[in-house]
Amino acid sequence: MTTEESKFIDNKMLELEYDAANPEEQKQKDDEEDQVMREFDDNMLTIEGLFVENKLENMIIDESEINDFTCLSKNHVTQKQLIPFKYDPEFLIVAANDLFDSVIIVDGSVEDSEKDIYLNIEGVNVQYRRNSQSLELTWNSSPKLDLITDAIGLLAIQLCKSLTLYFYSQ
Repeated sequence: MTTEESKFIDNKMLELEYDAANPEEQKQKDDEEDQVMREFDDNMLTIEGLFVENKLENMIIDESEINDFTCLSKNHVTQKQLIPFKYDPEFLIVAANDLFDSVIIVDGSVEDSEKDIYLNIEGVNVQYRRNSQSLELTWNSSPKLDLITDAIGLLAIQLCKSLTLYFYSQ
């Protein structure tokens, strides 16, 4: 260890010993720092948008204004996934409610055995197709929605596996 490193460590140790011996002074210092941070947070202004750097000027624009102010284009990739699911959709709905914060039945009902059921789970559209006994998942591709879709698919596969074991053990 170099001499500078030892002096640095010695100074830190002395600071810690002083803080331990004078807790009221340390508390006052912490309160002052908290007050400064509260004032900073109160004066903070949040601006959301896209920062566009141009030769003449820089600007922050809303996503909907991309075509108006830039030569950039934006695209959405809609993805679709089909998962076999031959069990009652109520199993999926109950399990999804346990796993996700937002599970909304958009159309259809569990009691009506003729119509398909449309769900929205955290932004992913899920259609339970009664005729083909499958789940159709559709979503606009994004890292977050891709992960949520993977979780829904894994949940459906786990339910199929669990329910198969349950019905065979009966």
